[in-house]
Amino acid sequence: MWRNSGRVATSVLWVLGVATVALAVIGFLAMSPQAATDVPTTEVIRGAMVETLELRGEIRPIRSLVVNAPMRSGELQIVHLIASGTTVDVDDVIVRFDDTSVRQSVQEGESELEQAEAEIEQARAEGRIRDEEHRTALLTAQYDVERARLDMAVPTRLVARLDLERAKLALADATQRLAEEESKARADRAATEADVQSRERARDKVADDLARARQSLAGLAIRAPAAGTIHILVNGRGGGPFGSRQVFREGDRAWPGAPIAELPDLSEILLTSKLEEEDRGRLRTGQTATVRVDAVPGREFHATVDHISVLARVDFSSGFPPARNFDLRLRLDDGGAALRPGMSATARLVVDRLDDVLKIPAQAVFTVGGRPVAYRLVGSRFEPVPIDIAKRMGDEVAVSNGVVAGDRVATVEPPVAMIARP
Repeated sequence: MWRNSGRVATSVLWVLGVATVALAVIGFLAMSPQAATDVPTTEVIRGAMVETLELRGEIRPIRSLVVNAPMRSGELQIVHLIASGTTVDVDDVIVRFDDTSVRQSVQEGESELEQAEAEIEQARAEGRIRDEEHRTALLTAQYDVERARLDMAVPTRLVARLDLERAKLALADATQRLAEEESKARADRAATEADVQSRERARDKVADDLARARQSLAGLAIRAPAAGTIHILVNGRGGGPFGSRQVFREGDRAWPGAPIAELPDLSEILLTSKLEEEDRGRLRTGQTATVRVDAVPGREFHATVDHISVLARVDFSSGFPPARNFDLRLRLDDGGAALRPGMSATARLVVDRLDDVLKIPAQAVFTVGGRPVAYRLVGSRFEPVPIDIAKRMGDEVAVSNGVVAGDRVATVEPPVAMIARP
């Protein structure tokens, strides 16, 4: 019984001894230079600290010839559209719209014009027939008047008084009939002229409608106004309010006057972008920038801020609640044939710069007791050093006091056992 108790006590003492030795070894390793190297550090350096602003935008020409859909052509559906980037000459067909309904209107107008011309000719022919009838009636009336006058010319002593009175009445009747025929002829002639003029006006209206229909038919094939490289524009009515922007394609419907394509002047190029409200005061016109175009890797373009809008615009494409952005425009100093309208690009602008300052990464700054500190490596341990922060720029911090150039500071908080206590 006592022998077993002694063995247990001996075992417990042995385990406690081993644990003590292990803790001593761990403590030694924790304070050794090898353990300190396991904590990532960075060097405090002196130099320039630059804060940049990156903006995404789109390449646009300063000047371009825009090709628009016709204003008066009825239903507009694209049946043929050349590809963006195609080189065209003057009068090459860029886009052709469905002409079924317009061609039908032209055919109907031609039939109506032929019918109107036939009706005018018929009215004139009927007028000529009536003129012949009136001419015959007038000749007869004139003959009756002359015969009555001859009857009246007989000396009164040779005829009876009754016959003389009859001759007077006959002359009066003939004269009256002649006047009536002349009046009727004038009235019918005026009616014929009015009818012809009315039909001619109707014919002219049909001719004008036909001319417009023919003009609309010709306008459904839009030709290049100048030689150049075609850029197909975005269909403003395609997709939803938050959907992706799609350019015009064959089969799309276009509204009258819709901008379909453009012939850009690539001698002068812009980068258009949107500037958030908090960054509006950090930029100014004339400020320089470097631009990288996604489609031209490995090349930087130089640009200058050309315009910043005075008023902000609500941007519904960014979701809800909508953001308020300013329009920003940068003019590229050199474009070249490599750039095309619609290409995506990133502009980088320097918004602040400090020269000859001590700087460390922002992750090397910690807060102890409400004050910013840096853990400076001293031997195998880290010493918490209060620092004064002059300015923060992105991922870097300018330090005005507490460390010197060449010091190494931890970028993660060291273990408690490795922190030197004052």
